[in-house]
Amino acid sequence: GITGAPVDFVAYPFGAYDATVLEAVSQFGFRAAFTTAMSAVLNYRTPYTLPRIEYQPSEAASTVIRRIKAAGG
Repeated sequence: GITGAPVDFVAYPFGAYDATVLEAVSQFGFRAAFTTAMSAVLNYRTPYTLPRIEYQPSEAASTVIRRIKAAGG
């Protein structure tokens, strides 16, 4: 890569993926991939379709932590 460090994770552009993309992500050896679905609950059984945790830079960290805890994360 550009930095010389391995890339273990990927985020799908605009959250778009299909079976072909999921297979490619797996074949290229990524550990996990993120969609644009919003949630604080991650499922280790579906590492290539993980949701994102919504965060706005203007938010206090405590607000984000509350949202994660409320979602069961």
